[in-house]
Amino acid sequence: MSAYGPEGDLVLGSCERYCNDVLRGRAQALDEEPGSGVVEQTWRELVEVLGLDGALLSDIHGGAGVGYDVFCAILAEVTRGSAGLAAMVMSHNLALWTLERVGATSMLARIRTMSGWCALGYPTELGEGRIECGFVPGGVGAAAIVFVSADGSVFAAEVGEGAGGMSVTSVEAPMGWRASRPAVCKMGADGAEGWRAGVLDAKGRADLDGRVLLGLAGMGLGISRECRARASEYAGERRQGGRKIGEYDAIVRKLAAMRKTVCETEELLRAVVGRCVRGEAWEGEACRVVKLRASSGAVACATDAVQVLGGYGYMREYGIERMLRDARYCRVYPRAQDEEMRALGRE
Repeated sequence: MSAYGPEGDLVLGSCERYCNDVLRGRAQALDEEPGSGVVEQTWRELVEVLGLDGALLSDIHGGAGVGYDVFCAILAEVTRGSAGLAAMVMSHNLALWTLERVGATSMLARIRTMSGWCALGYPTELGEGRIECGFVPGGVGAAAIVFVSADGSVFAAEVGEGAGGMSVTSVEAPMGWRASRPAVCKMGADGAEGWRAGVLDAKGRADLDGRVLLGLAGMGLGISRECRARASEYAGERRQGGRKIGEYDAIVRKLAAMRKTVCETEELLRAVVGRCVRGEAWEGEACRVVKLRASSGAVACATDAVQVLGGYGYMREYGIERMLRDARYCRVYPRAQDEEMRALGRE
């Protein structure tokens, strides 16, 4: 039975094969050596092989036009190999979606011809010429930045001193998602007015907020899946006391808890995305709850996986410590979990 329709299943199937055959093998290099060229190479392959640079755009603008349920599933698969790369895919596609939403077709066409990334500034504070922008490749600059101000104004600019746009003045190395990094950009002397692309109305801003939260939930789901898969594989091979450790009750309970988390997160995410796609509001408590559930579940699965692997869980070669760092970072972006809970309590 088709889960996402024939076209959606085809796109997702291609993504799953690439992630299993290629991306998982590069996971450690993407995490440890983001400036070595492996990030740029992998992004090129995601664009040329899978077409993920325009996944959310309509075919009018040369995009794949996949549904957001398929897009979240794609983010989950990419996250299994590299959460940082998944953050770039989400940031890039939502930036282009924002330009399409406000009708900035000329800027959209220009960015689509660039050889590079487009980062979404979310959330953004304008002031003193500094902009908190979205995720750019570790060691490599973005080609353009699209950012949304508090009043819904959408701005877009090329990155680079010589391009009359903005320059990346500071890049922080995060705890997780290390293939990409949150950047702080500096605007040119002309300010932002010359880069105004349009205005998102209240519904458009709510749609963007909801898409960000549900995309992050998809990434959390991917972390949970990968932790469960690696823990199950290890438990089926590791022997202690003459038995596979997967036969011991304590390990069985941890594997069961991980499976439960994956199933609950998957069903909740699919249900809420389905409601949003059918025309219900993207804003509100539902999107926030899914993101909170997915990020908390990712941390729980990663913690359990570390315990299943014992001392090996802390070694880079086994990948679980990376998943735990990635899961922790899911809890603090775009806002810390305590802030999300306070916002949920006020709704």
